[in-house]
Amino acid sequence: MTPLCIDLDGTLIRADTLQLALWPWVGKSPLRLLKVLFWLTRGRAYLKRQIANRVTLDPATFPYNQPFLNWIKAEKSTGRKLVLVSATDEKYALAVAKHLPIFDEVLASNGKTNLRSANKAAALNQRYGRGRYDYAGNSSADLPVWQASHAAIVVNADSTLLRRAEKVVMVVKVFA
Repeated sequence: MTPLCIDLDGTLIRADTLQLALWPWVGKSPLRLLKVLFWLTRGRAYLKRQIANRVTLDPATFPYNQPFLNWIKAEKSTGRKLVLVSATDEKYALAVAKHLPIFDEVLASNGKTNLRSANKAAALNQRYGRGRYDYAGNSSADLPVWQASHAAIVVNADSTLLRRAEKVVMVVKVFA
């Protein structure tokens, strides 16, 4: 059975984990914004790691896309392998996987590589082979991943993105 690879930010949850962590942390001392800008010069993966090292998020409080979550739980019950694959820092992705013990594997940004767009497609292609996994995502950054996947599940996307996805891969399911 084809593994189902699932994006976190904007797909499984209706939020972005970096924003959930970053803005409250910066809000405590606006001078922290200077640190953020410095970390960003070292790359997005580095920035995400630095924030994750300083801010703990409770995945029980995340705004999950409940219809989509129910569907992936049903897919899991058929024996399908579920992979959480996210550009968020692995600390947050692993916390989500612990909170929702349905994932067989977690791939995420690691402080060096930002697992987004082409990097995500390359990681999944290396692990499963091009066209040998399905991918659920929500943004234009997911187009390279969909293009390399077997099929797309489009979540929380506008009609323009849906049409763009349909041009590069077979879309098998759409969630609002």
